[in-house]
Amino acid sequence: MTVPGLPVADEDTWEPFITRLEEDHGQFGPVMTWDGGYPEWPDGVVVLATDAESEKEAADQMVEVVRRALKDVGLTDHSPTDVETEMVVD
Repeated sequence: MTVPGLPVADEDTWEPFITRLEEDHGQFGPVMTWDGGYPEWPDGVVVLATDAESEKEAADQMVEVVRRALKDVGLTDHSPTDVETEMVVD
């Protein structure tokens, strides 16, 4: 999912956020990357994994986890958007 306004160059903003995700929700394997165009890469992208039973359940769960982490580190002006889910079958 995308979190607009977390530019790659602003480590003081996104580093505490991804650290919080890793500490509190490491079971989801959070990974941070960026989107929006070189060289600014203005939008953070968070990739998470879950064992949810449906795409809706996965999206709801992941949005809540990201919102909570943003709030916990004081990034209340940011909110997840563009949530994409992909179900994997064993």
